[in-house]
Amino acid sequence: MIKLSDFGFTILQLETYGLCNMECGFCPYPLKDDGEKKTKLDEKIIKNVIDQIDPNDEKFKYITFSHFNEPLLDTRIFDFVKYAKDKGLEVHFITNGLLFDKEHIVKKLIETKPIMKISLQIIDKAKHEKGRGLNLEFDKYFKKIVNFIDKVKNEDLDVTIDVGCNFQNN
Repeated sequence: MIKLSDFGFTILQLETYGLCNMECGFCPYPLKDDGEKKTKLDEKIIKNVIDQIDPNDEKFKYITFSHFNEPLLDTRIFDFVKYAKDKGLEVHFITNGLLFDKEHIVKKLIETKPIMKISLQIIDKAKHEKGRGLNLEFDKYFKKIVNFIDKVKNEDLDVTIDVGCNFQNN
């Protein structure tokens, strides 16, 4: 077992699938070529990395299955969340929430209970589509998130919403 904090790390970001369903202007993803965006780590490699983390490392905070990707696009994500939690690790991930209208995803989120951050970011309707690289009206996107919050409000699920506040004209 490895105490990641001995190397100065308190968080491990493990991107299981390098795919995202947005192309946000603030994300380096649009700079990657398609081959890199579709990289999928082998399950054995992911479990091997998880197995090496010392769950008793008091300075280690959590593992997250997101970085520059959308973790809910990986159909295996809930297996990895459960695997890490069964090893005694706290699990976080950041999602853009576009898949919250999929009932099986909502059910699995409630079941596995990762600590979640919804990356809403842009709340200006005029800047939303361009800023997120998304051909979806802000109201429809926002409704997915509101409906999700309504579905999980009585569940033991830790959810926060991240909003970017850049007040510059560009």
